[in-house]
Amino acid sequence: RIAALIRGNASLHPVTKIIKNESKRFHCSTGPAIEWADGEKAYFLEGIRFDYDIWKGLVDRTIDAHVAIKLRNVTQRRYAIKTIGFAELVKSLGFYIIETKGDYRLLSGDLNDDFLKRARILQVKCPSTGFDYFIRVPPDAEHIQQALAWTFGFTDTRFRNDPHNASHLYAPEVET
Repeated sequence: RIAALIRGNASLHPVTKIIKNESKRFHCSTGPAIEWADGEKAYFLEGIRFDYDIWKGLVDRTIDAHVAIKLRNVTQRRYAIKTIGFAELVKSLGFYIIETKGDYRLLSGDLNDDFLKRARILQVKCPSTGFDYFIRVPPDAEHIQQALAWTFGFTDTRFRNDPHNASHLYAPEVET
């Protein structure tokens, strides 16, 4: 038996199948990682739960880059982008790199959701996990410093007017 949250209800259901990877995370690339006796199935990759259609696209490596970049769950999005690969993602979306600084990249491209402006995406690397994340930032961000400042709630217009000379307004402490 395993406790489960199914359709908003927490209950115990007899489990007929559980598959985990070597890290003890639910994982299966050939079918559901969990199956319950009542027929309910759950699809996981590296401990991340996906709807069947997204899971299938990931294991078959057929997921569309536009679908991947728009996944609302950041962990699912990170995994999907990792599966597609950064170079293929940029190529598929027609994005280009505006600026690179260390582990940061500011990208611009069309996500077909705003006809007036191209989307801006900030690629950051988590210092704890080493995972790359892709954060949508305002379309007027022209420099990494502006995009980073925005993610921390800084809206000072001095960033927009002269981001290179406004770096003292946002300078995160780097711990090693």
